Amino acid sequence: MTKKRKATLKDVAKEARVNFTLVSKFLTGNPQARMTDDTRKRIELAVKKLDYRPSASARALRNGKSKTIGLVVRDLTNSYFAHIADTALRELRQKGYQLLIALDDDENAVKSLVMREVDGIIHLGKKAPDTSKIPCPVAVNDTNVRGAIEINPDLSDSLDCALKNLKGKIAGLFFESSTWSKEFDSAIKRIGKKNTFKVILPFNQTQRREELRKICQKKPDGIVASGWRTFLILSDLIKKEFKGYSPKIVLQANCKGEFFKDKNIVGVIHSSTTELICKTCQAIITEIESATPTARKLKNPTIYIDANSPDFAKLITKEFSLT
Repeated sequence: MTKKRKATLKDVAKEARVNFTLVSKFLTGNPQARMTDDTRKRIELAVKKLDYRPSASARALRNGKSKTIGLVVRDLTNSYFAHIADTALRELRQKGYQLLIALDDDENAVKSLVMREVDGIIHLGKKAPDTSKIPCPVAVNDTNVRGAIEINPDLSDSLDCALKNLKGKIAGLFFESSTWSKEFDSAIKRIGKKNTFKVILPFNQTQRREELRKICQKKPDGIVASGWRTFLILSDLIKKEFKGYSPKIVLQANCKGEFFKDKNIVGVIHSSTTELICKTCQAIITEIESATPTARKLKNPTIYIDANSPDFAKLITKEFSLT
């Protein structure tokens, strides 16, 4: 059985009884393409009959765009990054773009995406990208990178509310390069909190557990913890090794789950990862397609939800899910 030959632009032109250039202008929506309604109809019918599908590589050569976005993530076995990849894939597909994924554990992740001529890169790796060496727009989340489009959490109100609900010695637990660390410092100054300390946590979960054990030994009265995984480790340590210790915890979370029943949680700084990634995709597409520079510092909203509020009760679900 012979394989069916893929229809070409010339095949469509022959079927529609028009020249090659006119079909090309029709398919690219060229505003200078002048043709009668009858001609348009013949081309449409020819495209449908021959099942013609434009070549992505040929289209890229014509307009200088590959209609592809690169995504650098740390670990696709991590439900957070899997959720991000899924959200980005769906959002970009709706906007006519494809997604290429590269893992951050490969030092050549960015280089491999650039070699594939992506139009832009969403970089969610551990180490900040050097945008001066990347020939396309770069977008990042929850960090500050010179030359990149930054989409960071808007924390001023929610962090203030959280800290006002904590008394005594307060610990802030954050990750390196995250904007949460600086925002925590700013909130402390705004509301005049004293007796606070901050710890930058490692990404490695074994090392993180050891660091959290040290924090429990200091027994702060209140804790602001960035990330639900950090809270799960912290909660497990308290239950197994520090049974008499009962700190008030404000958790930064972008999820729902049964662990919100934990009596130590007094509030949540909540945000939507889905909204964040959709906003990031839109921002980088705007940068790619716009002839003028676009806004490069954007904010994703967060809200403080008190543990006694009806909205908090909605976060307690049997099945874990990211929002």
